[in-house]
Amino acid sequence: MKVEKWDLIFAEEIERSRELEFSWGENDCLTWALQIAFRLTGRDDEPEWFGTYKTEKGGMRVLLKNKIKLAEVGTHYFGDPIENVLFGKRGDLAFSGGAYGIVAGRETIHLSENRGLVTIPLSAATKIWSI
Repeated sequence: MKVEKWDLIFAEEIERSRELEFSWGENDCLTWALQIAFRLTGRDDEPEWFGTYKTEKGGMRVLLKNKIKLAEVGTHYFGDPIENVLFGKRGDLAFSGGAYGIVAGRETIHLSENRGLVTIPLSAATKIWSI
């Protein structure tokens, strides 16, 4: 369940992210998307593994150590994904092509290592979690 005025928080987060530099373990696609999803839902139980890795390989090791598969991180924190990705709503957590992002209308926004914020069509998502 999203917090009151979540749409303003969403807009602020996307605007703030335009200048954000990609950094494994702090501002990679997974930590970036989860931090936004947590803010939109008022959760403050940020994973203890945030900030504990500096490379993609290190991130995979951390997930393995915590017995979480990359494609299942959303399920771990937000329950089962919705059945049809096309029903994803603004602010929902998305997984597409091995990367996490946030639904923004008919597309998802992701934080890319080389290109900053990028958009991908919602139809390309393989999983969406309603938050």
